[in-house]
Amino acid sequence: MLLWSILAILATAAPAAAQTPLEQLSGQFAVDLTGLLNQRIDPIIDPGNVKDNGHLHTIFGANNFGNKLNTFAQMQKATCTTAVVQADKSNYWIPSLMFVNPDGTYEPTWFQGSRAYYMVTNLTQTEPFPEGLRMISGTAASRLPGPKTHGIHIDSTIFNGGGNKALGLNLPNPKYEDRGPPDQIKLKIQFPGCGTGALDSPDHFSHMAWPLNGANQFDPQFGFKYPTLQLEVYWALHYTQRDKWRRGVNDINLAFANGDTVGASLHADFVNGWDTNVLRDAIKSKTCLESDSTNQNCPAFKPTANYETARTCRYAGMVLDENSSEGLGYFKPLKNLPGCNPRWDASAGTTKPTACPAGYVKPGWTWPNVAWRAPYENWFWALAVDFPNAPSGYPSDSWVSQFSTTIGQRFAAWGSIAKTPAGSTEDIRNNKNLATAPNKEQKIVGL
Repeated sequence: MLLWSILAILATAAPAAAQTPLEQLSGQFAVDLTGLLNQRIDPIIDPGNVKDNGHLHTIFGANNFGNKLNTFAQMQKATCTTAVVQADKSNYWIPSLMFVNPDGTYEPTWFQGSRAYYMVTNLTQTEPFPEGLRMISGTAASRLPGPKTHGIHIDSTIFNGGGNKALGLNLPNPKYEDRGPPDQIKLKIQFPGCGTGALDSPDHFSHMAWPLNGANQFDPQFGFKYPTLQLEVYWALHYTQRDKWRRGVNDINLAFANGDTVGASLHADFVNGWDTNVLRDAIKSKTCLESDSTNQNCPAFKPTANYETARTCRYAGMVLDENSSEGLGYFKPLKNLPGCNPRWDASAGTTKPTACPAGYVKPGWTWPNVAWRAPYENWFWALAVDFPNAPSGYPSDSWVSQFSTTIGQRFAAWGSIAKTPAGSTEDIRNNKNLATAPNKEQKIVGL
């Protein structure tokens, strides 16, 4: 089932809210997001650097995202965003979901798309996020439950009568999903909607809070009421992965890119880049809230909503020159997850292990040379791929097309689908080690 069909079903699934007084009005609107990038960068947790144990993220939003945290003004300079509503130049990111082969190697699963829900519980009190607000929900390095994990939930769906199964904080490995390989995996991450007014806090969570005993009750020190953001991200297995699915109760078929095979370390990051006036108009619009509006259905969104722009929005920066022989798993399976992220089974405890694999070196940066195209869609991941026997310089579309990937999808030459610089064979071979790399810092077009 294609992303836009899935999202269309979701859009009609929720009943419209009843007419209510403004101070009691509850409702939501949603913005659809296509993919921008898969990279091991996190400008909230490690701005300007890449931690050795930083993990691969799937990233959505403004195309000038980078390892240095952009100011709000810089976010507005993005030439496009993968949000269908182009007035939303925020960035959202979550850990990538990986398939674990029977031999213990890793491949990416198929990212199908994402949707950001903005829920409002009191129209007269709710205000837009401050410009540049950033927050994290969930914990990447711990599986212990607590306030930071209140918004995390995982669902597994079997189509054709199988239905949805709520798994809580558990990935649909056979111990929790005994019906066989899921047709869709939905990751749901909700962020707290009450704030102090600060843009951030040392742990990137304490400036925000959950309501106390109801949607309209919150601690006075968190006196700012914002929309409650819920990010939903949809994944599926390629047919080759379905064929390799193992059903034993202790078998592991799925892991997050931080190594977690349980699921309780699911988390998401958000940096607000919304046009404040557009977000305010949507929050205050009974039409948007009462009709469960998405994209072009909300009057505030109509001037900038554009599916084609979102789908064809290309990343504007350099990528890490790591795992280039495997193309981050799209060209051939990964022996180890990118970075220092060993497999983190339930038996390994609740704290994330951080041992580095043999031969690991901190990578430099390169412009991408190859794009991976999502099946049946028009978005592309930017990749640095060191193809075997690659000719000198930049490979052409005709040369790249001879390679098929481990999960049945295809490559294109980056220069044929993007306006940003494209890396050469030499660039990718010269920047794998940060200590000797010519490119020691990431460059972003326009910044």
